[in-house]
Amino acid sequence: MKRDNSIWVLKMEDFSSKVYGVLREDPTLAMKDALEKAAMMPAKRFYVNMQQAQRIVSLIDRGEEMPVKGKNKVALYKELYRRFSERRAQLMAQGVRKVSFEQLDQVILSPAPSFYEELETLKCAFYKYLRMKK
Repeated sequence: MKRDNSIWVLKMEDFSSKVYGVLREDPTLAMKDALEKAAMMPAKRFYVNMQQAQRIVSLIDRGEEMPVKGKNKVALYKELYRRFSERRAQLMAQGVRKVSFEQLDQVILSPAPSFYEELETLKCAFYKYLRMKK
């Protein structure tokens, strides 16, 4: 699947702001350590294509196998499904009969517990993003 570059840029903007925030707190910290600390921080949102998320969350909801295998991507979609299910249950308890995947869009835009990427992947992407900005 082709990467959605606008989401990638948003993710790198968020991640780089975390890296620079870590360096502002401790200017003596090595860049390697700042990247590691930033990678462990929560993200502003889930950085995933909304249509792809709807497709995969729908598969999970029907009990079908996810087409992703990486541990971080599996964790990302499981967390999206968990939050979507909670939101759906809340709305149904309020009397809403049919909950659409528009609710998933709200979940995607909510804060995420992590960036759901391996540290090395984030490092490479961060340096690529810096080169791209020049």
